[in-house]
Amino acid sequence: MRLHHKILLALAGVGLLIALGFNVLTKSGSEAIAAPCEYDPAAYVGLNPDSLSRELETRGLIGEIHGVNSPLNMAVLSVREPENFFSHQEFSVVAANDTVQTQLNALHRHDRVCLQGTALKNPSPQPHIRVEQVQVLGTWDGLAAEEDYEYEMDLPALLRDTTEQVGIVHAIAAGGKILVMGFGDAIAPLVVTDPQWTADLYRGDIIRVHYQIQAQPNQPPHLRLDPAVAAPVEVVDAIAAKHGQLATLTGSLVKFPQSPQLKFDVYGLDVATDDIHRIFTLINFSDMDTFTALRERLAQLWDAQADTAQRDRNSLSNPNITLTATGTINVISPDQANPQLLIDTVNDITPTPAT
Repeated sequence: MRLHHKILLALAGVGLLIALGFNVLTKSGSEAIAAPCEYDPAAYVGLNPDSLSRELETRGLIGEIHGVNSPLNMAVLSVREPENFFSHQEFSVVAANDTVQTQLNALHRHDRVCLQGTALKNPSPQPHIRVEQVQVLGTWDGLAAEEDYEYEMDLPALLRDTTEQVGIVHAIAAGGKILVMGFGDAIAPLVVTDPQWTADLYRGDIIRVHYQIQAQPNQPPHLRLDPAVAAPVEVVDAIAAKHGQLATLTGSLVKFPQSPQLKFDVYGLDVATDDIHRIFTLINFSDMDTFTALRERLAQLWDAQADTAQRDRNSLSNPNITLTATGTINVISPDQANPQLLIDTVNDITPTPAT
């Protein structure tokens, strides 16, 4: 378990985050950013809602952009504890005016920002903030070097055409009261009043939801479970049921470029189940040397055909690199970002002809 935790910390790059990220603002914030943005680590300990609200209203709430969907005017801010990388809170961001909305739409994943405004009262446990001022403290060019991502999914049109959809759980929290669904390359919040249908879900579960579209807010579209349907949530494929299973998976190679949250490039396998795509992180927790050799091998395969890489929403993929990997599926938390495939040796990964 010690090595498991060590590798997780290495993946997260906690030391790098502290050395190059938030704490640097306490030393050079007055030089690097305009007043009144100022980072006080004590205000972020425990991620206390009242403390974070005061920061938002006064010195500015400082965090990283989790994601932006400009066609839907959708942005999410991630705020972390200064000494605990794995403790974080996501905020749905609402622009106070068109100027702020334009600024938000121009942001990218992992951009470090200072937002000022007010906390919104919201019946959902998902916190929302109204932003009046945006300051960019730092940018990340891991994906910016590629063309800006253009969403393929016309989410409003998709949701209007029917009252049920099969998608993937993008986020689950608060005992199932917070649920965000993924449909293709777009996501939509789903309002849950009765968590009996969602409490046991895991991020990465493939589910069928029966829904109604809320009148407000209309951008991004907010869904709610259809009360007229006896079982509004049906689990099609539960990711947690695969935990501990030995599996041989085939898919295209995916790369998560090094970022403020990652100490090095991380690779995964894009595997389709009933046309729904999951990314399995390729990793080894038992031996650091094997994990290093695994990353080096995947990097060699990637670099050999880097010219055919494509930009995805939050990663890069290469449809011309198809791999077959054998390992043990690892899913230990409902909010785990991606299921993992634990690889014993580099030889357990073999290139296969693309189809």
